[in-house]
Amino acid sequence: METSIPRAFASANLIKRLGGGLTILFLGVMAYWALPPNTLNPFCTYRAQYRLEATLQVDDELINATAVRQLSQSRRWVSVINSGGCGSGVEAMGFKSKDNRVFLIDTYVCGKAEDLFFDKKDYTVINNVDIIKNCSNNWPNKSIGFIVDNSDNPTTWQPFNFLASDSRVKLISMSAESTWRHPLSNIHVISPNLLKTEFAVGQDWWNSPARLLGRPTPVRFRARKISPTYLRS
Repeated sequence: METSIPRAFASANLIKRLGGGLTILFLGVMAYWALPPNTLNPFCTYRAQYRLEATLQVDDELINATAVRQLSQSRRWVSVINSGGCGSGVEAMGFKSKDNRVFLIDTYVCGKAEDLFFDKKDYTVINNVDIIKNCSNNWPNKSIGFIVDNSDNPTTWQPFNFLASDSRVKLISMSAESTWRHPLSNIHVISPNLLKTEFAVGQDWWNSPARLLGRPTPVRFRARKISPTYLRS
């Protein structure tokens, strides 16, 4: 009887320690999934994460879209080995028109807009940063988007200038705010077949939808480039 009491206490303490360990493990797993990607990644980090809201005018039609983008990069200690940085997934914001065309715009914003997401003097987050106002003169990768002819069965694509004042297709508003939400592109919703499309680019991969959409898996469609009908200088 005397030895059974210490054993009982020992068992209770063991169960308590195990329960505490499991609780810590559970909270760690929850934090890993709740925090933005690359927050706890030993190789990758990010310098900004933001939610974009934009409106594109196509002739007389106004199309709204949202996306969440993370600007990821290698951590300093590994940047020499991995200078190419860390993948960001689908980098396009899509606008689907009534005639089933899809208009793609890069979600990458200029450095000036990045600096406005957080007020370093007051340590406050700034919402509704006007991207067109702050980036129109220095738009990353130029203000060139891409038009895909058919959302369901993509066969052709062409570039277009989404800030040209004389174009029938124009970005009329785009705002951004800092967020902890996970990166998200609306392409998966409005046109999942684009993610299964191989875009013929020749030697100019950078100036094509392939740069924004990533590698198609699996390849179900193939789209060729045609002469731009919406591009303005």
